Amino acid sequence: RNTNIMSKLPNIVLLVADDHGRETMGCYGNPQARTPHLDSLSADSVTFSNAFCTSASCAASRSVILTGLYNHANGTYGHTHAQHHFSLFQGITTLPACLNLAGYRTGRIGKTHYAPLEQYPFQVNLPGANRDDVAMSENCRGFIAESSSPFFLYWCSMNPHRSSEHHLHDGHHQEDQDDDGQTDAAQRGVLVAIDATLQQGEILVPGFRQRQVP
Repeated sequence: RNTNIMSKLPNIVLLVADDHGRETMGCYGNPQARTPHLDSLSADSVTFSNAFCTSASCAASRSVILTGLYNHANGTYGHTHAQHHFSLFQGITTLPACLNLAGYRTGRIGKTHYAPLEQYPFQVNLPGANRDDVAMSENCRGFIAESSSPFFLYWCSMNPHRSSEHHLHDGHHQEDQDDDGQTDAAQRGVLVAIDATLQQGEILVPGFRQRQVP
């Protein structure tokens, strides 16, 4: 492995929000949306202007993001959990697998909703924090601070997706659990501003230019 080449590779943070359209962000031209920290991150990063969601389904979309293949090509036609149990076809190579081979440290945090897990070989699974995006970001500090090699962080919020409380026919309810087995209390953090994860103009990725946001 050429250490000189490795030192020049960029760190990658892929932020995936649940049901959060680009029309709700200032950096995509909405003059009413106040997302200064996300706008700052966008200014120092790669902002896609011609990218589209290939499916209106959670797991199906994530499989496309992490494989670069349409759902009919990767096998994840719908949800991976409960009775749906869709998953990748055998032999499909995913983004974390490719970046592992390229010498990246790969880590994930938050919502997964992909299957099977062994075909998404993230090296580090960081502890989530339900719908507390700020706490979840704090849990990434150690992973980001490690400077032995470039990193890929797959950061997936559960916000602003509707509450995962399910009402049963007898009037009781049950609550889904996030990927760390913690309960997601009803209506907790509804439409929590993901922008708050980058408070005080701080961008936590080494090598990125620091910007102070008024």
